[in-house]
This record gives sequence, C-alpha cells and structure tokens, in this order.
Amino acid sequence: MNDANLIPPTGKNIPILDMTPLSTGQNIRDLALEVNEACKQTAFFYVKNHGIAQSTIDSVMEASRLFFGQPVKTRMLSIKDQFHRGYLPFGTTRYPGQGPDLKDSYDVGIDLPLDDPDVIANLPLHGPSSWPRIDGGK
Repeated sequence: MNDANLIPPTGKNIPILDMTPLSTGQNIRDLALEVNEACKQTAFFYVKNHGIAQSTIDSVMEASRLFFGQPVKTRMLSIKDQFHRGYLPFGTTRYPGQGPDLKDSYDVGIDLPLDDPDVIANLPLHGPSSWPRIDGGK
C-alpha cells in the first residue's frame, strides 16, 4: 500500500504484533496477552504475518476510501444496526470521564445468518454484516 499519509509502524508509536501463532497451531496465550496489553496501552496495534493477501488489503482500503469520501449524509444511510454493524459517526464512542471520540468508523464482523444459533441466542456482536453502497447509490 502506498499512502503517504500513513505513519510507518516502528513498534515505538504503535505495537506491532506477530500473528504467526494463529496460523501455525502454536499456543496463542502470549499473543492474547500482547493484544490485551496493546489495547490497554494504545488502543491500536499493527499486525504482521497475518496471511491476508495484499490484493485483499488493497481492495478493502480502496472501499474504505470510497465510503469515507462520501458526504456524511450518505454515510448515515448505513448507520449502525442492532448487530453493531455499520457506520458510527464522529463522537459516537464515549467512555466514562472522557470526551467523545474524534473518529468515525464502519464496524463489520463475522457474517452470520439470522438462523445461526449464536444470533438466535442474541449473543452480543453476532449477526449478519451490513455493507454500504459505495457506488454513489447507482
């Protein structure tokens, strides 16, 4: 990906976590602890050795640029649903004692059908994905 606006990860500003244990069958306990610590300390982390094809990453980044390049009014047509999938405008996320966040986002998750046992059981964050239109509504 060639994006001059991105700060290259150094491991000093944002942790870089190696996902190799997920694909090799190694014990993931240490990795889980690293993810937990990164979330507590910076709330962000980069991953390496994740096995995702660069073409997939490039496609997702382009779709993201297209979606977030649309006017807020258009993004609001994809507002977060009951499964916590969809668009969250600026200031949506708030934590006790802190001001509203300074980002907007689009949440996705594992795309589960409505008849999946976990969806039927109303487990939090389980459900179908909600995908926005990014073609200008055509």
